[in-house]
Amino acid sequence: MKTMYTVAGISKQALWKYNKRQEEVGRITGQVTEIMHQLRTRHKRMGCRRMYYAMRKPVPVGRDLFEQIGFANGFKLRQKRNVMKTTWAQRVEVYPNLRQEKCSTPSTRRGSRISSI
Repeated sequence: MKTMYTVAGISKQALWKYNKRQEEVGRITGQVTEIMHQLRTRHKRMGCRRMYYAMRKPVPVGRDLFEQIGFANGFKLRQKRNVMKTTWAQRVEVYPNLRQEKCSTPSTRRGSRISSI
């Protein structure tokens, strides 16, 4: 075993610490996902950041790590599609151009009669 450690360039202590850190991260991740699952059953459309601020118990991670854990475990919400249309793709006149109609016929303009002179 000693030769394997030297070939890999790590010590026994480093491997042991790495395994302990991974266990701790796994424990925290499980705890956070359990809390998120409980909140998501009651609030279907609540995002990860709002979940973080809605916590009653303090969480052992910060806001950004809380969001990363949530995103990695499928708690990211899909954005709703905006169905409002602001323009029409077709060239359709909705309202007639009233000014053009008035200008095209001189008899409808006020004071345009030449016969009054």
